[in-house]
Amino acid sequence: MRKALAALAAAALILAAVYWAAKPSPPPPEPENIYGITLTTKEAANSSVTIVYSQDGRDEFGELATGSYYTVQRYEDGTWSDLDYIPSEYERTWTEELWPLGIGETHEWPVRFASLYGELPRGFYRIGKQFEPLERGAGEEIMVYAQFEIK
Repeated sequence: MRKALAALAAAALILAAVYWAAKPSPPPPEPENIYGITLTTKEAANSSVTIVYSQDGRDEFGELATGSYYTVQRYEDGTWSDLDYIPSEYERTWTEELWPLGIGETHEWPVRFASLYGELPRGFYRIGKQFEPLERGAGEEIMVYAQFEIK
């Protein structure tokens, strides 16, 4: 009986070690950006995520702008990789809206990405949005990312 219990305990320890070794580690946090934009996610699901973005008031750039374009990346083996679009009989294009982001403002946007990327499997992801000063030529366009996990 003791041998059986010892064998069972050893098997349980081995299974626990395999589980924790196989579990992917989360990605490192996103770096700060020059425009003081905070981009976060909430309500992440395998077909959509809500992004929340704001500007902290670094007035040297004033009002910022973004649009409808976004990208989704997956984190695997220590690297972020762009996801491929799912096949479609139609050509995909992005519209050229200009969504202003004033100093101290916060906006939410529900992003339903399943039509572009399909339903995502479990894993770590990030969504990227482009931002630039509203006044053209006042600064460079940058990509800001927010991470989320599909469980």
